Amino acid sequence: MAAQADNHDGLAEGGFGSAEMALLDDCPPVERSDWLLRLWCAKEAAGKALGVGLLGNPLNFVVRRVDREREKVVVESGLAPGTGGASDGPTRLTAHVGCDRNLAFAVARLEGP
Repeated sequence: MAAQADNHDGLAEGGFGSAEMALLDDCPPVERSDWLLRLWCAKEAAGKALGVGLLGNPLNFVVRRVDREREKVVVESGLAPGTGGASDGPTRLTAHVGCDRNLAFAVARLEGP
């Protein structure tokens, strides 16, 4: 059952690159809008986990992998935690996403040491 009755396809415009959208190509159409919202929430959670937010540009955060069965999303950013400045390499975060009572949510954690 879909968690959202709303259509969230508008998030795709300006919020995701083509490679990110391709991650939903095998998503059943009835679930696609919900997963788009979960990916958006994953980006927001990643920005908060880094302590910088989206900095006005959701493309600062790139969804690299989606595991719909486990409800996990891997997000990368070129931003350093806590500063908003460039990091030496990609900063990788894992977001656990879900829906409950028509609300989507995500909690992200920084991977690595």
